Amino acid sequence: MWSNLGGAPFVTVSSRGLKNGLARTPNNGADFGPDNDTTGTSGIQDALNSISNGGMVYIYGEGTAAEYSLTQALHNTGNQQVVWFEPDVYLLNAISQGSSGDGASIIFAFSNATYKSGGPQGAPTAAYSNCYWYGNGLTLDGANIGTNYAIQVDVTGPLNGGTAVAFDCELGGFNLINIAGGALLCATYNGHGSQPTDLQSNHNIRFFQITAKFSASTVQNNSGIPVGINSCNRIVLEDLDIDCSAYPSVDYSNPFVWSAQGTCHDIIFRRCHFKGNGVSGQVPELQGSAVSGGQPNSSVTSKILMEDCIFDSGASSVVLAGSGGGFLDDNNGSGNSAVITDVEFLRCSWINCGVTYQNNGATSFFGYVRFRDCRNMPGAFSGSLVGRGPTTNSPVTITVGASPFSYPPSPSAADPFDVEIIVQGGTVTEIDINGVKTGVTAGSFRIRPVDQLTVKYTSVPTMNKIAQ
Repeated sequence: MWSNLGGAPFVTVSSRGLKNGLARTPNNGADFGPDNDTTGTSGIQDALNSISNGGMVYIYGEGTAAEYSLTQALHNTGNQQVVWFEPDVYLLNAISQGSSGDGASIIFAFSNATYKSGGPQGAPTAAYSNCYWYGNGLTLDGANIGTNYAIQVDVTGPLNGGTAVAFDCELGGFNLINIAGGALLCATYNGHGSQPTDLQSNHNIRFFQITAKFSASTVQNNSGIPVGINSCNRIVLEDLDIDCSAYPSVDYSNPFVWSAQGTCHDIIFRRCHFKGNGVSGQVPELQGSAVSGGQPNSSVTSKILMEDCIFDSGASSVVLAGSGGGFLDDNNGSGNSAVITDVEFLRCSWINCGVTYQNNGATSFFGYVRFRDCRNMPGAFSGSLVGRGPTTNSPVTITVGASPFSYPPSPSAADPFDVEIIVQGGTVTEIDINGVKTGVTAGSFRIRPVDQLTVKYTSVPTMNKIAQ
């Protein structure tokens, strides 16, 4: 990453103002000259404005509370910008949604030049890439502002159907306190309307080491998303600790991964801890789409990996969705053509959490929801996802062609994950895998995406497959 900067500018900021030029690096401890330019938020943002062609902004930590009072949302102004905070920096979010910005502390990695004061449904004209924000444990204080999004680290991908795309960026090392809204929202599309054109773009965004402690202040109805990933792909979230113990009794999801418009796929959570308030909401929720007008072919949430994560409802006994448990739902009962699929919980732990499934009522959608090597399983299951388990992993029928019949018929038609093929009935004379005889004429056979199973018969057998 550092090699990308080359000879790019280095600008430092203290709570007393902006300092232009090479002042103090993280290693040499030197200082320079009298303070100048503007102070507080404007100092940090002025520094970003001054490196629109790329460079590094270094923010001093003075060790005092509220040394930086954010009066506007901090935002990128170009590609290849690095923002480096000293560990004892203290940022106070004094932004009111009704006065400036959208109430967010940081808009990442977009320009917020055209954001509206009423919310984050603006239309930013620029999205930047190779931008890095390193908090190093700084404190970001939401000031218990209950009239806006308080501390919403926002946003990647286009809004309102725009085509600007942010990619190859990182943000982490933030300690968020006194939050009355959301902690982190990573969204491609935040509304309804025409389908964006970049649905398959690789965003490649990483969020890491973010802790969030919510306050008891009133949460906006549209802020019940402590951590949200909406219609993005290739997003990695590592070492998050999101504590909603003090969240009011509202409908919220911690975390929430969904496809409001467009596909949401290849999302990885590693070593994350999510805690609920014990009386409401979902921990976690994965959803296809409940958006009316969502594109049926694009409202899919898939390839979600939760690895070494802890899901704690906050309740004293096992609860289901709506009371703090997990919710894995295709469309939240809205009747839209949406699905979730290819979901894996690997080495996860569940504390008084059950899981509620809700299917869209359509025919079986081939894929999987699986729990592997979990420290403990969810305490209860309710409902089902047809064909996707684990409560009803119904086999999917394979249409058998002329003998010899091979599945998959070609490498391009292979399932993207291991499947179990069940062959029974008919008059089968031989079953091969990759040309090697199995020695049996019926049974269950596990094949990988690179394998091919061939059945020779004189009368047609029944064949089914189950996702693994």
